[in-house]
Amino acid sequence: MDYVLSLQDFRAKNIYPLGEDFRGKSKSGEELSFTNYYMEKNGIPFFGISGEFHYSRMSDAMWEDELIKMKMCGINVVSTYIFWIHHEEQEGVFDFSGCRDLHRFVSLCRKHGLYVILRVGPFDHGEVRNGGIPDWMYGMPFEVRKLSEGFLYYTGRLE
Repeated sequence: MDYVLSLQDFRAKNIYPLGEDFRGKSKSGEELSFTNYYMEKNGIPFFGISGEFHYSRMSDAMWEDELIKMKMCGINVVSTYIFWIHHEEQEGVFDFSGCRDLHRFVSLCRKHGLYVILRVGPFDHGEVRNGGIPDWMYGMPFEVRKLSEGFLYYTGRLE
């Protein structure tokens, strides 16, 4: 089978920046922005290749090795869920240690030049029980996953 690429009807695209709401600058001065066609890093087209990594599902001793493997495969953006159920298994007891150490995970991504997309809940399906909502939430005097005063109180503590 032969493939032919023809540029005979090529027309230049009207590419323009999406504006101030679609740009951000890091403390070091690096800027990410968007046009109507692509993302830019410091004004140069940047194509994010994203891979998923659920840090709280793996021993933290393995994180760096796995992140290096992802980078070697061409991934430059790591997407991860922050599962509420993994961080507050018991009501009012938050755990951000060991395999739940979000700060350390993001720092390792930075160390290896990987951008991070945090997929924050409260509901993060990700094939985890209850969509990531802690078991203790069920049985409360309000409906879970509803914009009720009770549910909003508990989810507001996650900020």
